[in-house]
Amino acid sequence: MRSQRFPLGSGTSARRRHNTRLDGSRLHCPRTGNATTDLAAKAAIHVPLTESKGILAHTAPQRELFKRVMMPPRADVKQNFDGRIVTGSNFGDTGDAQPTMELGHQYLAAAARYFPQLRNAKVEYMTLGYRVMPQDEHPIIGRSLKFSNFWVAALHSSMTCAPIVGQLDPGPGGCGPAPTVSRGALSA
Repeated sequence: MRSQRFPLGSGTSARRRHNTRLDGSRLHCPRTGNATTDLAAKAAIHVPLTESKGILAHTAPQRELFKRVMMPPRADVKQNFDGRIVTGSNFGDTGDAQPTMELGHQYLAAAARYFPQLRNAKVEYMTLGYRVMPQDEHPIIGRSLKFSNFWVAALHSSMTCAPIVGQLDPGPGGCGPAPTVSRGALSA
């Protein structure tokens, strides 16, 4: 697989992955994140997104502690393959909060209340990200009614659901079966 950047206007860009299907045809899958609204509008599709910022604290690498996302009250915790623990304050918008080390220590302390093995972990760095969040918080997945070869998938859990969402292309030589999701949010 090869990846490249391409401009969307207004100083934003997206990443495009080229996958070759078994029949030898090319499948172009732009990953546009929060620029999905602008790109989809060019295909006459309305994709209403809302801004949703998320702040995460990342620790120095730890021995293996978790194999899945853990979600106790007021925290979410996962462990990356490199051993770093990543924690935040569940999945809500973080508003005007800033990704300071002080906030990172608060996040880690909240997680350590439920997972004592994190008490000695050290925050290494903080990140601020902008989630793809549909306004009604429900996934928007489907094909343009105007362009049959244009598909949109906009959802908060896009990283988690990508293996399934990526199989929803039913076109000739597509990746999988026809979707059984509602296309009601899409319009031509």
